[in-house]
Amino acid sequence: MVSAVFFAVLGGLIYAQETPGLQPANNPNAAPKITFTLNWPSANPQFFKLEVDSTGRAAYSSQGSKDSSEPYSEKFTMGAADRQRIFDLARQAGYFNGNFDFSKHKVAQTGVKTLAYEDATRHYQTTYNWSQNPAISELNSIFMAISNTLESGRRLSYLMRFDKLGLEKELKGMEQAAAAGELRELAAIAPTLEQLASDASYMHIVQERARHLLKLANP
Repeated sequence: MVSAVFFAVLGGLIYAQETPGLQPANNPNAAPKITFTLNWPSANPQFFKLEVDSTGRAAYSSQGSKDSSEPYSEKFTMGAADRQRIFDLARQAGYFNGNFDFSKHKVAQTGVKTLAYEDATRHYQTTYNWSQNPAISELNSIFMAISNTLESGRRLSYLMRFDKLGLEKELKGMEQAAAAGELRELAAIAPTLEQLASDASYMHIVQERARHLLKLANP
C-alpha cells in the first residue's frame, strides 16, 4: 500500500515546482540556500515552503486546505539575526546530511517536514515528522513561526478588504502569539501593519494593536 506520507510529499513537490522561489544554489553565482517544507493535510496551510539564502533573500509559498482560496506566495528580506541563526543551526546539523527522524517509538503525526541545504558543491536534505536533535528542533520552530507571521499578514490583508470588524480579534491573537514566541520576522508584514496603524478609518483599538506589533517588528 502506498503510504499517505508518500502522497503528502508528492503533492508538496508538485506544488513546489509550480511556485516561484529563489535562484537554484547549484548555480555557481548563487548564494547558499536553506529550504524548509511542511506537508500536513489536516493543517491550514496544509503545505508551505520557505527558502532563504545566505544574503537574506527569502521566498515563501503556501497552499491552504483543499476548500480554501488560491495559493499564496511572498518574497521578503529576512532579518540578519534569524538568517544567521538558521545557517548556524544548519552547520550544527551537518547541513542535513543524515537521518534526524525520531524512530525509537511512535509519536504524534505533525506533518512531513523537509530541511534542505544547497550550495555550489553540496545538496543535502532530511525528512522527518519529529526530531529530538536540538538544531533540527530549533530550526523547525523558527520556520513555523515565520510561516505564522506571513499567514497572519495574509489574513490581515483579507480582513482589511472584506471584514474590518474581524481585524481586532486577529491582531489580538497575533499579540498573544508574539508573546509566546510563535511569530518571527514581523518586519516582513510591516507595510500592512503600518497601514492599519496610520489609517483613522480603522477602530482605535485596531490601530493600537497594529502599533504594538510594529514596535515588536522594530525593537
